[in-house]
Amino acid sequence: MFKIFIRQFLCASIIFLLFSCFFFGGGSSSYEFNSAKTYARIDKDLKAAEEWGLKALDMEPNNALIPYFLATEVYTPLKKRGKVAAMYIEALQRTENLKLDRPFKSGDEFINNVHEAIKNEASVISNEAIVLYNKGKKSKALPKFELSMKLNPEIVENYMLLSDISLENGDIDKAIEYIDKGLAVNNMNDLKIRKALCARKKEDYELAISVLKGIITDDKIFKIKTDKEILM
Repeated sequence: MFKIFIRQFLCASIIFLLFSCFFFGGGSSSYEFNSAKTYARIDKDLKAAEEWGLKALDMEPNNALIPYFLATEVYTPLKKRGKVAAMYIEALQRTENLKLDRPFKSGDEFINNVHEAIKNEASVISNEAIVLYNKGKKSKALPKFELSMKLNPEIVENYMLLSDISLENGDIDKAIEYIDKGLAVNNMNDLKIRKALCARKKEDYELAISVLKGIITDDKIFKIKTDKEILM
């Protein structure tokens, strides 16, 4: 009888551990964070999940999983886009508990890290913005490009298209500002040419020539075109 009890107890313990790992992930975390995950994943009570998640945010100030959880499992379904963005940015500033308790695949890439997951989301947001921009919905595309830029500064297309939107809105200075941010990330010739064109539209020919002279290329035809622009 005692052996049966032990066997049942062990089985129950294993089931509980598997259940806990599935719903709460591995590793230790605070009572507040576990409560937040329980409310979100089991009770489907997002208001309570937010309340406990915010408590956990203060209890574990360097745990990146907490703001990521709030962004993806609380604020995204609640469609609170501003808070989603704030939590993603907060997660990027944290350096502990980076391993996802719910890893996923994006295309052929397996993502198991909070920061990599947010960079992946930045690409998704940028692609959504490009679709909106191509449909002529610039006002809706702009905040998405800006958010994507904050989440992953290495996506150069964001700077290019933000500068295009600024030019279309007649704000040359803002267009140059976006290009300069892009150049700080990637000193590519395409951005330099854009900056030179903006400078010319602003009639700042000295800046335009200076930028064009800074272009380095092994493409002879491209170099001839650049030199021609400088002489014009």
